[in-house]
Amino acid sequence: MVCRSGGWYPEPQSLWKDLKGQPLPSLPGKCFRDENGLFQTESVLIVTENSNQNLICTIRNNILNEEEVSSVYIADSFFPKVSHVTVIRLSLNLLVLGFFIPLLIYCLRKQHKEKDSLRCKLKDFEDKLRFQVEKEKEKYLAGFVLRKARRFAVNVTLDQETAHPELWVSKNLKSVKCADITGEQPKDLDIADSYRCVLGSERFNSGRHYWEVELKNKTMWHLGVSSESENRERYKSIAPEDGYWAIRLWNGEYKALSTPQTTITVETKPTRVGIFLDYEAGELSFYNLSDDSHIYTFRYSFPGTLRPFFSPGIHGSKEDAPLTICPVIDWQ
Repeated sequence: MVCRSGGWYPEPQSLWKDLKGQPLPSLPGKCFRDENGLFQTESVLIVTENSNQNLICTIRNNILNEEEVSSVYIADSFFPKVSHVTVIRLSLNLLVLGFFIPLLIYCLRKQHKEKDSLRCKLKDFEDKLRFQVEKEKEKYLAGFVLRKARRFAVNVTLDQETAHPELWVSKNLKSVKCADITGEQPKDLDIADSYRCVLGSERFNSGRHYWEVELKNKTMWHLGVSSESENRERYKSIAPEDGYWAIRLWNGEYKALSTPQTTITVETKPTRVGIFLDYEAGELSFYNLSDDSHIYTFRYSFPGTLRPFFSPGIHGSKEDAPLTICPVIDWQ
């Protein structure tokens, strides 16, 4: 409570009392002069719920024996009573809030994690979908190129004179397999160490050429082209720098015999392979005809004449399944 009074001279004194005239403790009074030179006084009393309801503020000038008195009554409604029921309700509300706030925080965190998980799943789905679209585009493109390549089909036959001694070539010069060699091993170590290979009779030094080879159930083979050279006698190293551009299946693994070698992943095991040579473009491409997918493409500036190249196995192989040159159907 604040008691103010003005127009005093000399400086007055202020005092708070109860109804019985007993002084009440208050804050130190403030007194200051106004523009007319008269004194203004202000006294503050701290009122609590337990304070006396009847209060008297007295301003007195002891020199002039003047006094002003003002009384005030503080009603009960000034300090509203808090019932036990209100306290219990407030406690219950705080208890409920103490339970639900952590629960709300947990739910929000869980929702956030679920959103993150959903976002990750959506990203994975988008990546898989994008990958699938790319695969379908590649498959469609490979099928389109393959249909165009079949327009350049050539009738390839095997050159018996270039066949390895441990190979058997069919009479129609369309099939080759490992011969059933018994008895002593070859005395010529070069033959024993070399691949079992045979070349095609056709020679290519320009243009586009396509042929197909059936693999059946073979577990080991080499297919491609070879440079016609006097150094190509024992087939010891099948690599571009030695005049060979080929892919192979060996020990269950598909590889392009590039430098360095390239591991090939196929979705469907090829039982028939299409080979397309575009001499001027410097490209030799292989296609899996089991699903019309692209296998691998060599890009090279071919030196001189090229010939088809076949190898059904290596020295010591017991596999007698043949490689067979097939007629190209529906290519026009």
